[in-house]
Amino acid sequence: MGRVVDPLALFKRPSPSAGEFCKWVDWELPCYLTSFLTVVILGIRLNAKPNFTLQTRPHQKERQQATATEQQELVSMEAQTERSARLRSP
Repeated sequence: MGRVVDPLALFKRPSPSAGEFCKWVDWELPCYLTSFLTVVILGIRLNAKPNFTLQTRPHQKERQQATATEQQELVSMEAQTERSARLRSP
C-alpha cells in the first residue's frame, strides 16, 4: 500500500551510507555559483536603480529650476557689485 520513496531516488543516485556526505555532480558547482552571483548582482543593481516615479519627477524639475534661478541671481549680484565698485573708484 504505502511505498517509501527515497528522496535521492528522484535523481537516481544511491543514498550515502551513514556518516557520509553526498558527492556533487559536475554540473552542480557551476550552477550554484552562477545562481549565487546572479542573485548578488541583481540585488545590488536593482537597489541602485534611479527613482523615476511620477512623484519624484516634478521634484527633480523644481530643484533644477531652483538652482538655475539661484545661479542667475548670483550672476546678477556679481554684476551689480562690479558696477558699484567701478562707480566708487576714482
